Amino acid sequence: MLSVQKGICEGSADSLCQMLFIAVDDRFLGTDWPQPSLSILDLRPAGTGRFTAVYAGYREGDNACCPSLPPTPVTFTWSGDRLRPDAIAPGQCQNGC
Repeated sequence: MLSVQKGICEGSADSLCQMLFIAVDDRFLGTDWPQPSLSILDLRPAGTGRFTAVYAGYREGDNACCPSLPPTPVTFTWSGDRLRPDAIAPGQCQNGC
């Protein structure tokens, strides 16, 4: 069973450092991205072994309260051996940069 929980980064008093903690059958897989996200707006199931996270779209220099880019939904699918996102969340880059 795929389990997902949104968490706030240690020391983030303003909650603008968030990440998802992901487990399969009570085995911790890791977090959603290598870098924390500024804000995760929504988290919802998307079928068996799938979930969608909606990330706020911050542009460099945006005020933390006011993202200037549209939200980015990313659907993650557990393939049996790894979690596969269908898009890249804001502030992340493909292949670990």
